Amino acid sequence: MNSMTSPASCTPHSTAATIPCAWLLILALLAISAGSARADSEISDNFDLSLPGRSEGGLLNRLPIANGNATWSAYGNVVLGQGGVLTVRSTGGTRAQVPLRVQSGTVTLFVSLRPGSEKKSKSWIGAGFLNKGSSNLWNDATPSDGGQIWTQIAADGTVTVFEGTRVVNRSIMLGSIAAGMVPVVIQCNLDDGTFAVSINGVEFAKGALSQIPVINWARIEMDNPSPLQTQADDFRILMTR
Repeated sequence: MNSMTSPASCTPHSTAATIPCAWLLILALLAISAGSARADSEISDNFDLSLPGRSEGGLLNRLPIANGNATWSAYGNVVLGQGGVLTVRSTGGTRAQVPLRVQSGTVTLFVSLRPGSEKKSKSWIGAGFLNKGSSNLWNDATPSDGGQIWTQIAADGTVTVFEGTRVVNRSIMLGSIAAGMVPVVIQCNLDDGTFAVSINGVEFAKGALSQIPVINWARIEMDNPSPLQTQADDFRILMTR
C-alpha cells in the first residue's frame, strides 16, 4: 500500500440535515439502538458554494465547517467542486480533516465518497477516525497514531475497512460503486470498543476493536485521486453520550 496511502423526492442537498436517501434507514436504526442517548454535539458540511467565503475551485483549508464549531485543515490541492462537493485540483496523496475531542460515548461519521472514474487504478479515497492529525490513515510505523477505524474505497471497486493497518473486512463492490457517490457510515463506541460500518446502506463490518480507539480527528484522505472526479460530500459527525 502506498504510504499516503430511495425515494425520488430526496436530494443530496435537501434541508433534511443534508442526509442522502441511503442513510435514512440507517439513521432510524441508530436512533433505536441509541435508546435514551441524546446528541451532545454535531458538526456537518455539504460543501455548499453559497456560503460566505466559498466558491467553485476555492481552497477548503481554514474554512469554518458549515454547521458546528470546527475549522477544516486541508492540503493545498483540496478544493470545492462544481455543484458543492469536496474534490482535488491535482493528483497526489492528500487529505482534509476536522478536529474532534471524543473520550466517551458514541461517535458516528456520515460521508459520501466517490473514488473516481479510473477503474483498476491505484486511486482510492478513504474516511474515518484518526489519532494524530500529522499521521496518514495508513501508518506502518505506528498504527496507533493513524486511522483508528476507517474505510477505503478504491477506484477498482474494492472496499476495505481497517483498524489501523489490520484489515477488518474487504470486498469488491463494483456494481454498488459504479461512478457515483457511495454513502458510508462509521460508528464507534468508545465505552465498549465496538464499531459498525455500512456501505451503501448495507452493513459491511461490525464487532469489537482490538483496543479502545483514540479519536482526535475525522479525516477524508485520498491517494492518486482523479482531479475533479474523486469527490466527497455530505460530511457529518454525530457525537452522543
